[in-house]
Amino acid sequence: MNCTAPDGFNYVHSLVEATKHAFSIRGKYISDPDHIKKSLDHFLKNKFLDSLVKQINPKESLPWPMPARNGIPFGLAPSIKRDALLV
Repeated sequence: MNCTAPDGFNYVHSLVEATKHAFSIRGKYISDPDHIKKSLDHFLKNKFLDSLVKQINPKESLPWPMPARNGIPFGLAPSIKRDALLV
């Protein structure tokens, strides 16, 4: 992605889209360490990160907020357990 100017559109768009991907991954995979189904190192590998970069479209944005999964609003899934918010 051509996003070298920190105040340019491409930079800001790429940053926002990358943040959406990060929240999506957090909501889908990151939870109590005893229940994580993938190694956290997997999400930091260049191959995985490169695959995310390829998903960023410089001319379109992902929807936000992301659609709810299983009736749980996006972004809250990791912090909800048995009808109670974990603090």
